[in-house]
Amino acid sequence: MKSLILISMVGLTTGVFFACKSTGSSSAGTKSAAQAEGTEALRDAANLVFSRDLRMADGGLTEVIMKKVGSSTYDISVHTVFVSRQSGQTEDQTRDIGSDMRCRFVGTAINCSKDQRPVDGALKDVSFQKNDDGTYIVGERSQTVNRQTGKPEESSQVHSDMKLTVGA
Repeated sequence: MKSLILISMVGLTTGVFFACKSTGSSSAGTKSAAQAEGTEALRDAANLVFSRDLRMADGGLTEVIMKKVGSSTYDISVHTVFVSRQSGQTEDQTRDIGSDMRCRFVGTAINCSKDQRPVDGALKDVSFQKNDDGTYIVGERSQTVNRQTGKPEESSQVHSDMKLTVGA
């Protein structure tokens, strides 16, 4: 089953669609999302990694990484590895979504956000929603205020077919 999530903050609504499948890991010290009933069981994990590896099919590796830094705060980043078609070289990049993002684990959802707009920052929001079939819908959104026009500027990004690995 695939779903659509509407994320509404500060009067702006963004529809974000993101599917990810949950599978187990053969590594010691990890468990699959299917082994956890709700997201509350994930709250104590030091790391949550949502990954998609399409390198065998002319694609790349994408990982959304949540690293626990406090009782309810996480550093969240996106790591990508792909082969450039122009140069043939492997590109390896990590992009920080946000640090010390406050995350709430409620039912089948994880919602993380940090609002630094009053001090020249951005509103950053990442939402993970677990479906009945073990897949997740996840969206990433950022909003800033343009200093020249005074108008809000918003961007969102979607990743799909992600597998969840839970670290100890």
